[in-house]
Amino acid sequence: MVFKNLCHIGSMDDELRVRVQEIYDNIVSGLRQEITKLREQGKSQEDIADLCGVTQATISRICGEKRGTNLPLKSVLKIAICLDIDLMNIFPPSEQSKAKIKAILSEIDKIVAHH
Repeated sequence: MVFKNLCHIGSMDDELRVRVQEIYDNIVSGLRQEITKLREQGKSQEDIADLCGVTQATISRICGEKRGTNLPLKSVLKIAICLDIDLMNIFPPSEQSKAKIKAILSEIDKIVAHH
């Protein structure tokens, strides 16, 4: 599981793990799209990594075949913030979906705060 640093926490049930994984996958997909745009503008993976304060290998893992698996959440969010990606815009536009996502993110915050 990608969120291995969160999923071992006993208070996270299976349904929440699946939902968290879906959010993570959407974020990584959004990063991949933004990185692809930057690459088309002539930026190298190393340029993007330097800009975001991560290694080139991290950028490569996002763009690679395994599609960002096992990247730490901290690195994924760091890149998203650096590239000024509005995380809510990478999810389906319905208000119901956004409300569910906000609830999940709030639950994640609570779990992380307790550990």
